[in-house]
Amino acid sequence: ATVTAKAKNGTATYDLAVTVNEASGAGTFNIVGDTLVSYSGSESTVTIPDGVRVIGENAFKNNDYILNVICPDSLEQIDYRAFYDCDNLQSVSLPETLKVINEGAFYYCENLKTLGHTDDGVLPKGLTSIGVKAFYFCKALEGDLVIPDGVTSLSAGLFYNGFALTSITIPDTVTSMDANGDQFANCTAVTSVKLSKNLTELPKTAFFTCESLKALPGLSNVTSVGTSCFAGCAGLEEMTIPESLTFVGTNAFARSNVTTITVLGDPQGLDSAFYNSLTAVKEGKVYSQISFRSYASNLETALADAYYAACVMYPEQFRDIDPVEKAGEIFTELLGSNPYSDLEEAGYAFCQITLGT
Repeated sequence: ATVTAKAKNGTATYDLAVTVNEASGAGTFNIVGDTLVSYSGSESTVTIPDGVRVIGENAFKNNDYILNVICPDSLEQIDYRAFYDCDNLQSVSLPETLKVINEGAFYYCENLKTLGHTDDGVLPKGLTSIGVKAFYFCKALEGDLVIPDGVTSLSAGLFYNGFALTSITIPDTVTSMDANGDQFANCTAVTSVKLSKNLTELPKTAFFTCESLKALPGLSNVTSVGTSCFAGCAGLEEMTIPESLTFVGTNAFARSNVTTITVLGDPQGLDSAFYNSLTAVKEGKVYSQISFRSYASNLETALADAYYAACVMYPEQFRDIDPVEKAGEIFTELLGSNPYSDLEEAGYAFCQITLGT
């Protein structure tokens, strides 16, 4: 049934169409204008009527009967906690026309697997805004996540505990991430991350405990990495800190399995806590080699270092090689003399080093 109601705002009055539609089964929709205000019913599959542009605040909140929701092409906005704690919700077909998903829209929809775009970026491409904790604890939501090009900022807690996401792509249109972080924290199945070239600051805990991440995303344009940003990323085994990076927060890379780290700049924050968090430091597997400027101009040093590295990493296979003697042979052959003792005196020697406390 549809009725016309008067709404007064100061001296002005407006006619609003209020529609109560029966769903295909026992459910009913309360629609005001083009906004779905609420739904009540016990149907497992709900088809939202054509013409609905907005799904209103708390419209389906705590409805544990719904398994599937089919949205019309007219839909443009989903408001605050519209599907909050719909425990059994498994799929929602979001149209490409959708522009805005507001704060907590799918908060704690633990069994939500698909938004109708699992094989095509997870999210509809027309989105321009995704609110704080929009998909918080949607632990079954699966696929290779691609943030749509229309989005310019990533809110806090966006995909927190997104256990089933497998990769993350952030387009160059994104220029900022909310300082409160947690955007992709505990996305434990994510193996790769591609960052926007226009992101310069990564907030705290943004990728916390992404334990399957194999390598750091490209950080060449990043100037700041926040507290615990990549902490608990146990899959990391090596990393390069670029010259662009000027600040590293406390425990930014803690609890990883990094054994090789290359620091190209001199960022603030790489203190004892950072180095003590590295697996190589904890296990006493830190070694000194002879530094050099270029493989092309310092071939003899590169070869000597390679033999030493082999002796450290493959002791059984290279047990008959003394790296210091081998370095002397290489230096003599290529330089005509052996400067190893001079290098050693200057602090450039093959040895194990003790770092940390």
